[in-house]
Order: sequence, then C-alpha cells, then structure tokens
Amino acid sequence: MTQETSTSGWLLALDTSTPRSALALGRVGAPEETVLLDVDEARANQASSQLTPRIEALAERAGIALRELSAIACGRGPGTFTGSRVAVATAKGLALARGCPVYAVSTLAALASSAPPEVEGLTLALLDARRGEVYSAAFHRAPLGRPRTESLSRALSWRSQERCGPLRDVLEVYLDSGDPLPWIVGPGARAHHEQIPERARGHVRDDVVLTPAGLWRAAVDARRNDAPVALESFDAEYLRVSYAEMGINTPKRPVTRSPYV
Repeated sequence: MTQETSTSGWLLALDTSTPRSALALGRVGAPEETVLLDVDEARANQASSQLTPRIEALAERAGIALRELSAIACGRGPGTFTGSRVAVATAKGLALARGCPVYAVSTLAALASSAPPEVEGLTLALLDARRGEVYSAAFHRAPLGRPRTESLSRALSWRSQERCGPLRDVLEVYLDSGDPLPWIVGPGARAHHEQIPERARGHVRDDVVLTPAGLWRAAVDARRNDAPVALESFDAEYLRVSYAEMGINTPKRPVTRSPYV
C-alpha cells in the first residue's frame, strides 16, 4: 500500500476504548469548529453493532463518501478489552477497503486532550482499570488555541510511558519529585480518589472524560507527527492480560444444569 506524505485531506478519528465511544471527522488544517463530532454514552463493549452506521452517518453529514478519506486515526487503548478491539478492527477494515493509512492514537492522550483550557503543563491522564488499578500516562499539555508553527510541534508531548498499577504508586513519581504538582484528570481519579493526597486535590479534574474534540486534537497530532502503523501488526494496547488470559472466568449468571443432559 502506498502511504501519503501530505497531512491534508479528510481524517476520520475513532475510539471505543472507554464507555464513551467517540468519533470525529474533519479536514486537517481546517478550523476545529468545522469538525463533525459524535459520541455514544452507551458501553463501549456494545459499540460494534452501531459503530459502522455512525461512521457512515458522519460521512453523510460531511457530504463525502468514505472512499474520500485520506487517513484514519484509531484509539488503540488502553481501556476496555472488547472496546479497544472493536476500534482497531474497524479501522483496519476501512483502511484495507479504501487504501488509506492508519495512525495509532493513545486513548490516554485523547483523554488528556479533552481537558479544559485551564489544564496546562504536566498532566496525568487516568482511566479506571478496575482490580484496584489505573491506566496512566503523563503529558506536557500546551495551551489550547496556540498558533501552529511550521515545525508542526505537538500540542501534547510525551513525558512518560503508559502504565497500569495502583494510583498511589503512580502518584509517588510526581508528587515527591519536587517539581510543581501535575494536573490529575480523568475517570481514574474519581474511582480512586481516596488515594490522592490532600495537597494534590486542588489539581484534580475527575470530571474530565474522553470527548470527540479531545480525540480530534490527539488524532491531528498523530497525523502530523507520527508514521502510519503497519496494519498486519497493529493491535490494541492492553497493558495487562485479561481475565480470560489469566484463566479466570466469572460467569455473569448462575450456572444451571440442563434437565436434558
């Protein structure tokens, strides 16, 4: 497949790794207010049945055919196992059918990009990973609306690797460093608020959730600065093994024995 070198053209961004499955469709370089956004509050694990119709409806609103897509940006997690796989599989199918490149987007980067304008500088994005843990990554968040430079520098730059673990362990790295306190944003902060020291609670925004606008900003960063992924090796980012892989199977309903066996 021949990959484009230009960053212009129609970009579709999708992420179903959190309970808020998000879509965004627009032209890179166009004003952000012209980007078409869509979000579904239903559980991301149920996104597979509605994702393709939602993408088609978004393209119809834009007045384009899906074959006109120049690129796809796909949220790869970390997040829910099923939801992350749905987005990756959909992006791969669209890319193979239309011959366009795919760019991987960290769901944590999209979450950090969804924070309000007052959140600037070091920003710790947190998603609830359950089992008493959070998915986390820290970024340096530039002011929203800053002028783009010719170097196409990122609005959101990496400061740490993604990790999964207890929030208390994650915070130790940043709260005891002697540096200014980071912003702590996302559903993981709300789910594990008791582990956040009192002195840091003025920097917590646990109301931040992944939004289509935040996904779009992270997608544009990836489109402008990253290489496309190799589709044959592109996969969701889990950060840890699933219950199934651990051999743990908890039935959702009581097990009953058929009277016919």
